[in-house]
Amino acid sequence: MSLLGDSGTRRHRTVRRHRLPLAVHDEARRAHAALLRLRSGAHDEEFRRACLADTAEWYPDMARTPDLVLPLDHHHDDVARRAKEAGELWPDLVVVPDRGRFLLAQLLWCPTAEHAQRLTELSTRAQRRQLALVGETAEREPQRAV
Repeated sequence: MSLLGDSGTRRHRTVRRHRLPLAVHDEARRAHAALLRLRSGAHDEEFRRACLADTAEWYPDMARTPDLVLPLDHHHDDVARRAKEAGELWPDLVVVPDRGRFLLAQLLWCPTAEHAQRLTELSTRAQRRQLALVGETAEREPQRAV
């Protein structure tokens, strides 16, 4: 078992109170339908392409800062390879009531509100294509059976 998969790690003991808002719906039924569309796998290739494009754009910006630390055996093509090989795309999506509406959100592994705010700001800046695609997918009307 990997360290990340071990249920005894701090990651699995962290209560996830914070979330990244992705879409807001007036009806629970519509929010749940959006959740099912995102999890269906029908748009996975689009999301993987968006992830790769966002990562390819963001990575050079990170590499120009002294804050980026990489393993000694790191190769620049690792970033693209990892984006293509991403596992389950939406494992932590939830629908929660929020001020009379229903929020489709990604749970965050953040222990503090300040950490969640920083992650939300970074996601908004670095994952523009992915978040736009989530919004478009979440707003689509469900397909009706004929």
